[in-house]
Amino acid sequence: MFKKLAFGSLVALVLTNVTYAQEREQGWGLFFNRDTFDGTVFPVAMMAEEGESFSKANMGVACGDGGSLVPFIRPPHLYVDPGSYSVEFKSGPALRKFTFTAGEVPRLGKQLSLQSEEAKALLDLFANAAEPVAYRTERQQGRFSPIAARQVFDIVRASCPK
Repeated sequence: MFKKLAFGSLVALVLTNVTYAQEREQGWGLFFNRDTFDGTVFPVAMMAEEGESFSKANMGVACGDGGSLVPFIRPPHLYVDPGSYSVEFKSGPALRKFTFTAGEVPRLGKQLSLQSEEAKALLDLFANAAEPVAYRTERQQGRFSPIAARQVFDIVRASCPK
């Protein structure tokens, strides 16, 4: 009798305290870093590829020279300097190929990044995307979320060291 009563009490307790997890999607993240030598605080925006894989690509946006933004990519399992890295991005009907080249990004060192018009085109692609942005390389494909891209890019731009 005691076992039935205990079990019934447990079931009643669980049923009255049921909570539902809210589904959520991850958007762009914003981090502030400090240069260890001159103490300058600077922003970096990051986005990890969607999914549960351990071999995810990461994208970032950092401050460039003169208030520009520099998008960069960190491909998974890339341990040697390739010099350049080609990636196709698709947002809605728009499909565009970008070639990220190894070069210095202020305060972040050597990264696979885009400069000038290509940088602006990629930032616009994410800022205007309504759905996840698909990407494809020779070895991998996946998606990056555009959630809050425009807001985060604006914060990075406004927070770049002068």
